[in-house]
Amino acid sequence: MTDGRTSGFTGTEVYMLHEIVGHFDRRARADTFRVHDVTYAEFLVMMSVREQPDASQSGVGAFFDFSPSAVSQKVASLTRKGLVTQQRDEANRRIVRLALTERGGHLLDEMYGDLSTRASAVFETLGDRRDDFRTALADLLDVLRAG
Repeated sequence: MTDGRTSGFTGTEVYMLHEIVGHFDRRARADTFRVHDVTYAEFLVMMSVREQPDASQSGVGAFFDFSPSAVSQKVASLTRKGLVTQQRDEANRRIVRLALTERGGHLLDEMYGDLSTRASAVFETLGDRRDDFRTALADLLDVLRAG
């Protein structure tokens, strides 16, 4: 395509989205995860465990495109830190279910709060357009989740 458009986005729009996500990720790593001794990947696992009912280790890995060994390492680290528990599924012993410990849930709440405060400071610059932006993000997520 000669106009630089990719899937309805211009190349510049795609780049801008990645740059925005990159800025948020770097700020989160520097300001939130390091303080709580949790890596970004471990945070993703914890977030996925909370948001997915009956989260399985393989399901979490597949969602984030982590190899089985990579997700095992992250879960093992979170288990050693007392943030996540593992339990074999009663109906299918090959499935390992994950759950946040009480401590893990509190820590995730604290990290969500930190991230929310930092993101709100950025999004305040949108002023009256913030609700429209939030709606647009939700619409984009709906389309992406639908496949």
